[in-house]
Amino acid sequence: MDDSLFVIIRSREKTIFQDKVKAITSFNEKGIFDVLPQHARFISLVKDVVVLHKQDGDDDMKIEGGGVLHVNDNHVNVYIGVFPPPAPSQPQKQSSP
Repeated sequence: MDDSLFVIIRSREKTIFQDKVKAITSFNEKGIFDVLPQHARFISLVKDVVVLHKQDGDDDMKIEGGGVLHVNDNHVNVYIGVFPPPAPSQPQKQSSP
């Protein structure tokens, strides 16, 4: 039984990461979630960041940006930056009395 996930993270321009990890943590509209080896098939929009928990005990790697995450048979594909960044919020106008 394989105790790792093979992960490929891509942006529109390049492959950002390609290697095995022991787990992934990310966020979607429901909150935080983890992907572990032997995870069921899964697809989700991800927000803000994808955290890769490396096998060798090195520091976790954080990949900034939202996108799409797809898990199938211990392979995880993440496509970062597929959505345009949110528009900056406009300051609220103060009404004068």
